[in-house]
Amino acid sequence: MNEMERLVKKGDMVIVTSAITIAEVLSTNMPADKRIDFPRLFGRREHVLIDVDRRVAVHAAQYRDHYVTCGDQYAPKTLDGADSIHLATAVREKCDAFYTFDGIDGKHVERRVRKLLQLNNQVASDSLTIVAPSLNTIAQPVRSGLFKNP
Repeated sequence: MNEMERLVKKGDMVIVTSAITIAEVLSTNMPADKRIDFPRLFGRREHVLIDVDRRVAVHAAQYRDHYVTCGDQYAPKTLDGADSIHLATAVREKCDAFYTFDGIDGKHVERRVRKLLQLNNQVASDSLTIVAPSLNTIAQPVRSGLFKNP
């Protein structure tokens, strides 16, 4: 069991995610048994699913606009729509950290879309720790951005 799972089971970490996670995850080639089990995770105390409301959507749109206007005029880079919703959800829920693998491969330079790891501590005017999950980054109980303290 990895450290993150241990913290969740112990009650020191709560996983918080936007409802669009269901659409993202269930649209993959997930085995049938996992497709049934995945939505059940969010009926548990340690897994919180946040609905996307107007405030989150507007906040997400502001992030996208911010990055288009501050980018290179010949190659503006915005945020992916789903990523901007995840970030807005994490900030609105006051999560301590946002864990993602988005951008860990370093291929963010080629695309017109910013990768999330590039935005660590600088999500437009908001501060949010964005890191790749590892045993080193999860050393203490956290309210994580798409994870948080109970």
